[in-house]
Amino acid sequence: EPNFRAVVEHYMNGFPAPQAGQIGMAASFQAGHREIFKGSLAMGFCDVVNAPCAYLTVLRDPVERLLSQYAYLCLAGSEDRSGWTEEWKLAGACPLDPVAYFEKMGGVEVGVQLMAPRGDPGSRCALEAAKDNLVHGCTRFLLLEKLADGVKRIGAHLPDFAGFGDVLPGFRASHISNPTMLDTHNGSKQRLEPEQALRMEGYRADAGTMARLRQMAAHEIELYDHALANYEAQWDKPL
Repeated sequence: EPNFRAVVEHYMNGFPAPQAGQIGMAASFQAGHREIFKGSLAMGFCDVVNAPCAYLTVLRDPVERLLSQYAYLCLAGSEDRSGWTEEWKLAGACPLDPVAYFEKMGGVEVGVQLMAPRGDPGSRCALEAAKDNLVHGCTRFLLLEKLADGVKRIGAHLPDFAGFGDVLPGFRASHISNPTMLDTHNGSKQRLEPEQALRMEGYRADAGTMARLRQMAAHEIELYDHALANYEAQWDKPL
């Protein structure tokens, strides 16, 4: 996954040749090619590159993201229990509720961190920078809850992405290892055992737990509300 430093080093040093670097990228662009870096950590690259450049990202309702992340990492123990402590691994379960889990493990303010990297994600300064970056002319964002709409708008409003989201001729679901991934994303719901699913229902129904999550995610919610308020307007301004 590219980060700012790695991407800049490749660009400045022209590696790998011939497409990387100032000369190679310019030639590639003129030939009709577009360089795409898939990752979350390269914000700031457009300030360095001497070429047309843009950021595309997808935002999700912060509380829903936290609950999904909790189910995926804590309850289901996905990714080889990477979100568990050694003690939990020995016990065979993650015992914490969502609030306690994020208080211990962190990871609440991911949106602010990714939109304003190298800043303190818990600070007002980073939040305001993230909001500014989100609606900057070089940025376009999609909302997970309206993903199909966003994909269509990218294809319709951004000339370099004409046809974005179209199904290619001859494409079959068998071309990917897990066809259901397109509909279920990380599939955390399908990973939960019945008793784990009941725990999730209980947390969602508990007003105190949900209020505490919203309090913890206050900056993330403010950033998401800013996105909701600017979703329509972004498509009418030039990239």
